[in-house]
Amino acid sequence: MTEPSGDWADDLSNQEVLERFESLPPVEEPAGPPPITEEMVVLELLSGMSPTCLMLEVGPGGNPTPWRGPYLSVDRTAPGMVGEHGSEAGVVCTAKYKAEMHDLPFQRSQFDILVARHVLEHDPDTLTVLNEWHRVLRPGGVLVVICPDQQDYAWNTIHLDPTHRACFTRNQLAALARHAGFEGIGVGAALPQWSFFLLARKPGPASWEDVMTNFYKYQIKS
Repeated sequence: MTEPSGDWADDLSNQEVLERFESLPPVEEPAGPPPITEEMVVLELLSGMSPTCLMLEVGPGGNPTPWRGPYLSVDRTAPGMVGEHGSEAGVVCTAKYKAEMHDLPFQRSQFDILVARHVLEHDPDTLTVLNEWHRVLRPGGVLVVICPDQQDYAWNTIHLDPTHRACFTRNQLAALARHAGFEGIGVGAALPQWSFFLLARKPGPASWEDVMTNFYKYQIKS
């Protein structure tokens, strides 16, 4: 008779070892913090804004920003229809109205906040779009834009989607926003090496200090 080796695995066949390991209970990974999303970045930047502020989101597709206050949205895809391109391909559009980002169906100075995530790069005339967004914001209204980061992304972001018509570095988009009449402009990483945010406001009375305080806090945390 063969003496046991002292290591149970040496005295079993490969099949028996495999069966023993498969019968062991799974090891639970310790719960970590949830991954940061661009929606979380937007809400963090706006956490100093009153929940009574009216938000307009341009181009939410099937993934609207979960704003805690009054909210409207527009998209170039009609409400309830399925998107055809990029990350929205096959996704049902949740927007309330169909409209182009450069021609919004609203009167001047209607909204306290305008949010556009991965939208601006789909129009070739960036300045016209920014002028239109400036028009519908109230004096003191806040603009939050998230775009692919041409500066930090490893390749040219124009090729990420066949409907991309523009690409931006942070400084380029800040300069365009300033030319469209926005002020107090801040830019920073949204998802590192993927996207960046621009935070700005239309001149006028507002609790801008609270918004910029959250901007600097976010910059420190990220």
